[in-house]
Amino acid sequence: MIQIDINQFEQLLPFVAAASEDVFTKMQPSFENHFDDLIATVVGTDAEQAVSTEDSPLQRYARGYVILATFLDSLHSHDIIMTDNGFGVVSNDNIAPASQARVDAMEHELAYRRDYALHNVVNRLRQVEGWADSLQAFNTIRSFVWSPYILNKFCGIPGKLTFDDLVAHKGEIDQAETFLRRELSDAQIDKLLEEERKAHFPTTSHRVAIMRIYDFIGYHITKNGDSIDLRARDRLFFSLLSLIDDNIDDFAKYRDSTAYKASHNIAYENKADDTTFFFAG
Repeated sequence: MIQIDINQFEQLLPFVAAASEDVFTKMQPSFENHFDDLIATVVGTDAEQAVSTEDSPLQRYARGYVILATFLDSLHSHDIIMTDNGFGVVSNDNIAPASQARVDAMEHELAYRRDYALHNVVNRLRQVEGWADSLQAFNTIRSFVWSPYILNKFCGIPGKLTFDDLVAHKGEIDQAETFLRRELSDAQIDKLLEEERKAHFPTTSHRVAIMRIYDFIGYHITKNGDSIDLRARDRLFFSLLSLIDDNIDDFAKYRDSTAYKASHNIAYENKADDTTFFFAG
């Protein structure tokens, strides 16, 4: 468990103000639960040591995530409320809560900061040797759009987005990636995702391909999966495909796939050990 003191707590949550010591004391037992959950679902035991490295960027992001996640959960426990003067622990009936609109706005801001901290944790983990091969890495980065930061910065979706927004757009993201898997092969898409987990791309063409994939997915999201202009979609896809075809040796998984042969009208080549032979008409 990483250490969290009241000064670190106040730096992230200055608006807790005078009640900060009471709030910190209330939440302190829950820090470890959120840290353990982070290790189990995102970090993994093999990379836990990297998170424990004192005052490293990874540890700072993990600490920020734990504080914000714990605080947000505490808001729904009815022990902590927001007032016009900040947050505090409920101790008597004379505390007047803030308006629901103000509470909702603050809660969304905190959720945005929590999820941005989690994005930074994952982004740092991608550089930790061995993490990309873990079950946690596979479950965390199953898609090219694996965080709300990517949704915002590279897919053109505005606003302070959270993982709830990512879930809300899962249908359109899945639709776009299913199309790419059919046209480019599962093997090639899996290869690019493997590189995404490692934050290591062997060629410039792979980096550019990822950016064009963001454009393609972003188009599906902005259309909400409906009323897709097939010509506009195909223009985006052929921009990606032309890049791949121009650098085909960089995309060997696609080059060797049945998807490539089908799209390039390459006839099946009979092999000596085939049980069935095909003849062109």
